[in-house]
Amino acid sequence: MKKLQLLLAAASLFLLSSTGLGSSAQAAEKKDQVFKPASGGYTLTVPPGSQEIYHTTTGIRFTVGKTFLVSADLYTLPNFVSVPMRQYSSEQQKEFTSFIGKVQDMQDSTIVEDGVKGSTGQSAAADRLRAVLRRVNNPELMRAREDEKSGYDRDTFTYEAIPKDSLKTRRPFTVGKVYQPQKNIALVVNVSAPQDQEAAAREALKALTKDLSLAKVRYTDINLLTVPSMGFEMEIPSGWRMYTLRADNILFGRSLSSVHTDDLMIRRFSDPSFAELGTATPANLKQAESNFLDKVTRYTPNVTILRHEPITVGTLNGSLAESTDNEDLKKVFIINTYLMNRQGSGFQIRYETDDTINYDLKLNAFKQSIESFTLLPDAQNRAPQQ
Repeated sequence: MKKLQLLLAAASLFLLSSTGLGSSAQAAEKKDQVFKPASGGYTLTVPPGSQEIYHTTTGIRFTVGKTFLVSADLYTLPNFVSVPMRQYSSEQQKEFTSFIGKVQDMQDSTIVEDGVKGSTGQSAAADRLRAVLRRVNNPELMRAREDEKSGYDRDTFTYEAIPKDSLKTRRPFTVGKVYQPQKNIALVVNVSAPQDQEAAAREALKALTKDLSLAKVRYTDINLLTVPSMGFEMEIPSGWRMYTLRADNILFGRSLSSVHTDDLMIRRFSDPSFAELGTATPANLKQAESNFLDKVTRYTPNVTILRHEPITVGTLNGSLAESTDNEDLKKVFIINTYLMNRQGSGFQIRYETDDTINYDLKLNAFKQSIESFTLLPDAQNRAPQQ
């Protein structure tokens, strides 16, 4: 009984926030809590009091209290499943659920239709999509669809993503909903929570998507990552997806368009002993960068530095190093960048790829991303916190 009360209380907190019913002040504030990505595609109401982790030109990630982690993002579907969900064949159903699994924070997650117990992700999805096909045979539903002005597919797929290793995340229970704003584009909305908050997470997803609206998608040329909590923004390569795991203040990214393993990690840190790099002048920056690199690579014997150079990005001095490492007997290239302020606080931006054939092209893309790094106006004089 006590557990049930806790679940209902958690769900109620989310519902009060997302509906603005907690107080008249919250109701007034709700009008301003709307996220519409630069790419278009959808409009999502963000509950008042939520803490944004980041947003990109296509998506957003935020927390509601310490319990719920919410994310919404657009993905281009593979050609094979770039048709309305209600038209999927059995093979397309398998491809679709496989794709949804790949865009989860934990790529090895099993996708199961929400509410279907004891089924594999593929069989559950097949049952769900067959039900969609049956509904489409309803003449009234068909007429309603023909009357839609936009012509966008309104079918949805609600699922549970079960991670292979739940210890890699603080919120192992994930329930999500997929929309198709266009036949070749999926909007994926997820709510993650601790395992004992399953019921509350499902209610949170319902509340969050209650007034979600779809629109035409127009992808932008630049994929801009904005991180208010860390006080910066930067461009990330096209086709990359951002996410978090155990810590909300360490960002990860990976390419969804490459056949190789391309990864990104961004974190902020503080160490007064690194102040030498942040305070260096153009005259002594090279030496300060060399001293800094000696410190950070002192205990990494498996890393081979190929080349390194001092850099200055905006008001921050830094170090950019290319290196190689062996991970599971596979050689990977690492582009590790540190940007430091005068107080010894700064950012680490680490790109990694196992693509030896196109390494030069990817290196240029990674460097362009790093060079685009900009402190947000309210963070110009604020040192990053741990």
